[in-house]
Amino acid sequence: MTIYLVSFVVIILNALFCSRFSRKQSGDFFLLISFLVLAILSSARSVTVGVDTSTYSRLFYSLSADVYSRIDIGFKTLCLFIRDKLHFRFRSLLIISGVFNAFAANRYIKNYSASPVFSTLLYLFLNYYFQSLNLLRQSMALSICLIGFAEYKKHNKNKVAYLITSIVIAALFHYSALITLGWFLIPRFKAERRTLFAIATLGSIVYFLLPILLSIAYRIVPAFAGMYRGSSFVSSNYFGSIIESLRLFAVFILLLECEKRGMRKDVECSKEVTAILIALILELYSTRINILARLVPYYSIFEIIAVPNALNRVKGRNRLYLTIMVVFISFCYFSIVAIFRPGWHGAIPYAFGSIVD
Repeated sequence: MTIYLVSFVVIILNALFCSRFSRKQSGDFFLLISFLVLAILSSARSVTVGVDTSTYSRLFYSLSADVYSRIDIGFKTLCLFIRDKLHFRFRSLLIISGVFNAFAANRYIKNYSASPVFSTLLYLFLNYYFQSLNLLRQSMALSICLIGFAEYKKHNKNKVAYLITSIVIAALFHYSALITLGWFLIPRFKAERRTLFAIATLGSIVYFLLPILLSIAYRIVPAFAGMYRGSSFVSSNYFGSIIESLRLFAVFILLLECEKRGMRKDVECSKEVTAILIALILELYSTRINILARLVPYYSIFEIIAVPNALNRVKGRNRLYLTIMVVFISFCYFSIVAIFRPGWHGAIPYAFGSIVD
């Protein structure tokens, strides 16, 4: 864990150094250096860092172009290209994924965040970086989606087609990315008690119907049953899901309060707030069906932008106090997970890998 703490210190010192420059220059330089550090850590890690990294290492060397596998076609093609065309080793895949994930997060924060330093700290302390060290395919899929969202505002004429294309490409690396298409269906809602009560009621009904819905899915898609029936993916994960649910609930309430105080009562909440609510519901559902937790990051990732932007609208010293409080609580959350549940992502302890991995 020491290497991560040193990285955090470097990033904080980088923020202090960059504060001497203009706002735009400081933000760009801070993000460049900070995510360069994270990319190096990710690229240089041992195959023992990340629960699934060693599995992907074995898969990398055993994949065959003419043999069907459950590995998504985009990721499989990338592995075969690196191994058979470039004749590089698995280390190259770690470098590509590490640099690409860092670039995507950098781009997303740069284009949307009112406070790049705040967003970067949330990216770290809320474990998004550590998820990228574990879920290799899904982290690349999420990064492709982030690039799509990062460029979303710049493509005014074709922004919908641009984002859909990004999501489809992401699905070639992990099919779960298709759930991000739900972004276009996210309704805005007014923060009224009756609306929240209706959402809670409908969500509770679906929660208790989940086993029945899963059985129906098995019948409709037999291949799905063959892959997941009786596996750990459809088992319960109460402790982890409850902890994450409580965290997302706190974020949702914070954003809701900021939006209610900053806007008229008749104005609807932003889509980002609704996305956090969807992430919360999915996380609660994962207490019954564990694999649903894999879908959460596609919507919860918006919190690294939504929270800084919401607190940026708070006036006076309250903004500083709230920012310090959120960063401190996020760091406590990271520390608790790192100490008591290091196996969640398998990123602790850190170890440097060999060039021949």
